[in-house]
Amino acid sequence: MTLIHHPCQSRCSWHPTGEFRDALPLFGCSGCGSQWTPEQRWTPVNVDGKISPEVEAAKQRYPS
Repeated sequence: MTLIHHPCQSRCSWHPTGEFRDALPLFGCSGCGSQWTPEQRWTPVNVDGKISPEVEAAKQRYPS
């Protein structure tokens, strides 16, 4: 699976896209267009330094 990764624009806002990759929910950053799924070893954080509730729920439901 290849996810899109772009340089950070310091406008991070991570939200579910409504799509799935390899049966995992796909999240996108509205700031730079990067993508994330719960199997990744890193956790996306919004520009305010907080993890969105949707990302947190996905991490708990699909632990890596």
